[in-house]
Order: sequence, then structure tokens, then C-alpha cells
Amino acid sequence: MNQEMNVFVEDTLWSTAQTIESLGYKVGNAADVLETIAAETNENPTSGALWFMRDALKTLADEIVLEADKLLEDRKALKDNIKSVKDKKSK
Repeated sequence: MNQEMNVFVEDTLWSTAQTIESLGYKVGNAADVLETIAAETNENPTSGALWFMRDALKTLADEIVLEADKLLEDRKALKDNIKSVKDKKSK
């Protein structure tokens, strides 16, 4: 890959990871809202359903953030690989 393509791929991975992480936090915020509503709801069936949805959204939010972290790890591996190839070429 040429230098311009390397930069493009690194930047794309970075911005995609940031976007995905932001979505994870938004889902987590929605779960927090459900938690607040569930805590104030006195009806057991409704409250239980809200807590269930909250737990599901929290799990999803955590998984989304983990995927963003994986992208950042892939970006670092790519950068390290590119640096390694450059170092070998310069010898």
C-alpha cells in the first residue's frame, strides 16, 4: 500500500471507531433513561419490562464499545505492521 492509502485506512478506522463508540454511549444513555423510569414505576409488569429493556440496552452498549475498541486495536496493528515493513525496506 502506498502512504496515502495507509493514512486513509488509518483515518477511516479511527473515525469509524469513534462513531461506533459514540453510538454505544448513546445506547447506554437510553438505558439510563429507562432505568430512571423503571425506578419510578410502581406497576410490577411494566417496571419489570423496563428493567429488562434497560439490561438489554446496557449489554448492547457495552458490546458496541468493545467493537470500537477492537477497531482501534486493528488500527494499531496496521500501523505497527506498516512501520515494520518500512523499517525492513530502509535496511
